[in-house]
Amino acid sequence: MATTKKRKISPCSLGSCGDITAYNVCGQNRLPGSLVDKIDFDAQGLTPIETRFLAFPLLQEPKSFKSLNLLDFSLYIKLVSYHPSTTNTTHQVKNDLISTKLLSPFKIDIYLVRICDLETAKKRILKIEDVLKDPNDIKRHQLKDQFDILMSYSVQISCSTDCVFNDHEIIMCRSFLKEEQKICEISDNDNESTIYNTGNYRIIMVIDYMDWMYQSRIKDDDIAVDDKIDLGDTFERNNSGHPVMISSGSIEVSYHPNLTQVNSIEAFSQMVANRIIDKIPRPAAEVKNDDKDL
Repeated sequence: MATTKKRKISPCSLGSCGDITAYNVCGQNRLPGSLVDKIDFDAQGLTPIETRFLAFPLLQEPKSFKSLNLLDFSLYIKLVSYHPSTTNTTHQVKNDLISTKLLSPFKIDIYLVRICDLETAKKRILKIEDVLKDPNDIKRHQLKDQFDILMSYSVQISCSTDCVFNDHEIIMCRSFLKEEQKICEISDNDNESTIYNTGNYRIIMVIDYMDWMYQSRIKDDDIAVDDKIDLGDTFERNNSGHPVMISSGSIEVSYHPNLTQVNSIEAFSQMVANRIIDKIPRPAAEVKNDDKDL
């Protein structure tokens, strides 16, 4: 009778089942039972940055739990900038979206903020005038006082002649302080953002690119007010094009549900069942229903 020699099998991994360790881009020390509220950029594919202002709401998904213990925040975004040899050369990204040559430094300021004003926190859609003291001054922008900046990061992408496409990575990591960790939901209205007792969290991105062209768009009466912050997809009529694209990444907030607020086994079982249904990470494309499209 033939026998087969036992041999050690090397581990093989082709993907993730969605476990917590696969999400943890910063390698944070997350205890068993941790959950993640995640915005996923991977599902969108290569996507041009089309506007000078972006806002992403955080912790709007864990509706099964009314009380949370926050653990950590992390952001990972991989960008691609386009540097063809000639100005008029474009790259078809998808459908009607094209990428254009980077013509000047492209600066991105990213803020993790806590909104400390009730009326502002209620808004599902934040516009640039809700956030900046002077929405016309992106280059020297300042956030309004009701935005408590917990963390900020700036990156500047410069023009290049080395490669047609250049990769850039942004990584932000932060553990919540002890006094920040315990939060509870105080309002859950379908027409408003879910409100937490210590304020609402958002990621704010401000893009400074060809500011002189932005100033021209502000003065152009033929451009709708809400469209003035757009970069525009061509070099015609005060449009600066789309030289930088998001290729992948995610925004994560990990937390523990505070089960001391659950008063019965039935209630706990229902919360777990709801959480299992809701566990699939949100693609960033869905976030556009809450804030400005990418």
